[in-house]
Amino acid sequence: MEAKVLSVISKPMVERIIEATCLYFGITEDVLKQKNAGRDIVYYRKACWTIIREETSMSYGRIAARFGFTDHKNVMVFVDEMQAHRKIYPPTSHDLSKIKTISLNIDAVINREQ
Repeated sequence: MEAKVLSVISKPMVERIIEATCLYFGITEDVLKQKNAGRDIVYYRKACWTIIREETSMSYGRIAARFGFTDHKNVMVFVDEMQAHRKIYPPTSHDLSKIKTISLNIDAVINREQ
């Protein structure tokens, strides 16, 4: 009987969430980090920030810095907004759930696409 080798999670969770967000919405990390972005990109970033905050111990300030922003207050406002929207708008809840699932299975998703 052949032993199965399980893949090791090689990336930090923050990087996996960013990559999952980009895969889910079909964008690049550079687009996700744009400061003067359109409404869609801002929504994508809000989703990413919310999941990072929920799934890691990263502070609001560190999340802002990771995306090239200096003010952590925007991160706080956006995360609170997305958490409230999740309860009201099923599409928001669906997006957040799918991105979380992809981030937990990112290696399988990338290997399937290749």
